[in-house]
Amino acid sequence: MPPKTTARRARILGVFSAGAAAAALVAPAAASATTTCASASCIVNFESQRSGLSTSASFDTTVPTKDAIRVYKDGTLVATGVNPTMRLHHELSSPAVLTPNTAYTWHVTVTDAQGNTQERVGTTTTKHRNLLVYVQTITVTKDSDSGSAGEFRTDFKVGPTAVHSLMVPTSIESGTTVNATQFISLPDAPASTAVKTEMFDTDVSNPRLPWMDDWTYYGSHPFWTTGSSWAADWSTASTTLDTLTETKAYVPFQAQVDGPVGFVVRGQYLVSYS
Repeated sequence: MPPKTTARRARILGVFSAGAAAAALVAPAAASATTTCASASCIVNFESQRSGLSTSASFDTTVPTKDAIRVYKDGTLVATGVNPTMRLHHELSSPAVLTPNTAYTWHVTVTDAQGNTQERVGTTTTKHRNLLVYVQTITVTKDSDSGSAGEFRTDFKVGPTAVHSLMVPTSIESGTTVNATQFISLPDAPASTAVKTEMFDTDVSNPRLPWMDDWTYYGSHPFWTTGSSWAADWSTASTTLDTLTETKAYVPFQAQVDGPVGFVVRGQYLVSYS
């Protein structure tokens, strides 16, 4: 083979050898970048969500990782959620123990097989819990007046503050069902809520005069108790609603009291978050 041809082949082989060596040096570094979670770019497509009782996150990682969420209220850890499964797509939620309409700080941490970690931090305010009570009917089983109908004023109470009154007395005999048709809302309702209905039967024989206010005619009513006096009989029917979780649809309820005024209250309630 001529000397020039041999030299040319040697130069070509040298170029290929150098390229292969360079590729061998670069390849491990590229592989390392795709198999660890050593940089913040490991977490992608991150979205956080909130409900009334928890906070959650949906995201992907470029390599399989396990994840954890920690939730703090004023610097105090209040909830932790952990998923030890190594995966690429993550749906992570804190336990449903948070308080509605409350501000929290959350920390989401991912850890790869080599122990590298990345974290996202944010704040959220949980949703409001709303309660709507629909009192449908009242069936009077004992009007407390022998030989005549009871003269009733009826009051409704939902939770600690929501009160609605039927101010005008209504003549109702035992065995009668009346349509109450009362809608009572309670924003930011507690996890359980008492619903009370008081029926007050006045025994005063004189008609109510125009100058008489409610206290003069009825006394300091409603009492939200059960009792009798020389001028009246009254009873309170009460039930406690489970208002912790969203109901999606109306849930029926019933409350009953036997005397001195006896009656049954029937209705429905709805819990929602917004």
